[in-house]
Amino acid sequence: MVRPLVVLFPGLALPPSRYESLLEVLAKELRATTMGYVPAGIQSRIDETGPTLPDGMAAELLSTLPAGQSPRVPIGHSAGAHAARAAAALDPGARAVALIDPNLGDAGRYDPEDFDVPAVMSGWNELYAVYAEAGIPREHVLREWWHERPDGTLERAFNLEVIRSQMAAYPHGAAILEEIRALSESLSVGIVRTTAGSVNADAAWEKLSALAPTVEILTVQAHHSLPPEEQRIVATRIAEWLGGL
Repeated sequence: MVRPLVVLFPGLALPPSRYESLLEVLAKELRATTMGYVPAGIQSRIDETGPTLPDGMAAELLSTLPAGQSPRVPIGHSAGAHAARAAAALDPGARAVALIDPNLGDAGRYDPEDFDVPAVMSGWNELYAVYAEAGIPREHVLREWWHERPDGTLERAFNLEVIRSQMAAYPHGAAILEEIRALSESLSVGIVRTTAGSVNADAAWEKLSALAPTVEILTVQAHHSLPPEEQRIVATRIAEWLGGL
């Protein structure tokens, strides 16, 4: 593959700066130009206005890219995978698309965005305990979603109702798998499966493999939340796959 432009769509309400390690490895291994992209509607403050549906996000991105920069490789993490899929489908310059532990639909183990968390917590230990009661391990708790006050208490940094409305507007269930299958007929599709913690149950991965056998499942020992220390492992695996296309 010639020098690509890699465009990262972060997870919901996460800043592109959180993915510096991942983009650094991709830039080095693929000699790629990299950029993180966050539409206004999914900026660090989730209550900002902007396009919220994946097609709108992708169209906004494509309108800002300079002509002639191809091949392009959209990469989406978690909820950002919805926008990455849309970008790949709408962009004639797309060469491949990589999705990092996307929600694969109703076969998923749980949807953290549906979990009602209090607006204020006494500290990190209480936050972890509340999520644990819902079966969500601390590795999946996104610390960027919380502001730590000077007294050590935590304040929710996102609008829960806006998140719910956005997640409700995204594809769900079998529609997600069908989108991936259709995309795999015209593009190379690689999906990172994080074995140390995935939002998807084994059944979801089995359904994906049966429905879209040409999709490359990239198994990596990492958590869904993709902490910086694990990003280099994930990025190296994605670079190996892209380099072989």
